[in-house]
Amino acid sequence: MSVVADQISEVANRNLLFVKDVATRNEARFSDKFDVYDPAMKDVLIECREPQAAGWKRFARLWGKPRTGGTGFDTMAPFNYIVRLPNDGQQILRIARGSSTLTIGGAPVEFFDGEDDLICRTKIILLCVGRKFGFINPSGQLLFMLQMKGDAGNTAILANGKEVATLNTKWNGEHSSFFKERFKYAISISSELPGDSILRNIVFAVSLSYYQLVE
Repeated sequence: MSVVADQISEVANRNLLFVKDVATRNEARFSDKFDVYDPAMKDVLIECREPQAAGWKRFARLWGKPRTGGTGFDTMAPFNYIVRLPNDGQQILRIARGSSTLTIGGAPVEFFDGEDDLICRTKIILLCVGRKFGFINPSGQLLFMLQMKGDAGNTAILANGKEVATLNTKWNGEHSSFFKERFKYAISISSELPGDSILRNIVFAVSLSYYQLVE
């Protein structure tokens, strides 16, 4: 098994997942809340929750850079996603970013395992088409690079120039009838990615935090 916890691999070793936003429309967006489903079983696999931010971070999150472009209170607002098994179960993953104020390209996004040990962090690659990130292990070694290219509700994640996953807000493939139940987007991961590889697990984690990575 890789340095990523077994529980992450167990969840990520699926080729199709549906993400459902469970925050109510009346809630101020100080934090995100969503569930991830196995569409074949129609079961919740994981719950992704974010502790309420305090002080100025609440305003940075609420008035951060809009996803349609432009500048905001904080260019890339902090976030802290805690990924657990259902019913407030065991933590299997945490994805977080600190303040991006006074940084070039934004603060790195960090990925932690279930014991809150650092797996890797991002390093943004400037001057390229789309969003491109290097992923650095705790000792500073480059593990791999991922690039994200989006078009009309469909985003491709590429590794070494090859598409390894897609995120689609208008899924019409397998289990599309279940997707219509107010799901936010579908995650489709290539079956060619080894089930217990760190690449597959981080592609899964990136898919969960995509909207924060690219804003």
